[in-house]
Amino acid sequence: MRFSWILLLLLPSIGLSQDLFSGQWLGSITQNDGGYRPTYSFEMYLNQNGKEVTGRSYVYFDDYFAEMELKGRIKGRTVTFYEVKIVNFEEPEGMVWCMKKGQLRLRGVKKGYRLEGPWQGETQFGPCVPGLILLSKVVPRA
Repeated sequence: MRFSWILLLLLPSIGLSQDLFSGQWLGSITQNDGGYRPTYSFEMYLNQNGKEVTGRSYVYFDDYFAEMELKGRIKGRTVTFYEVKIVNFEEPEGMVWCMKKGQLRLRGVKKGYRLEGPWQGETQFGPCVPGLILLSKVVPRA
């Protein structure tokens, strides 16, 4: 009897990584002091296939944006991602978009799931000012 209770408690965590990272994630990305702006709007569209992740990220403010292709890997409740190329962009004069990589931890909250964690990046001119990514999973609606 005790074994069946343990199994029931483990079932949610066994199915956790099956496809939980897939979908639309919406929120913000911050930059520490010295960045172009302290906060940008940020979205990720992830497709999970086992422990591999592919997708797109979008960073934007005002009329400026960048769309990046990304890849990543899941280990436990963390997805490590890196952007591989800029697909489309519009940037203000004097600014270039960062190619980001990061480690985002999955957290369950009362209203769904969140991905949170640090990011770092590079441009053709050198390293970017790093920061944090804070995203909530968007629940599809009919």
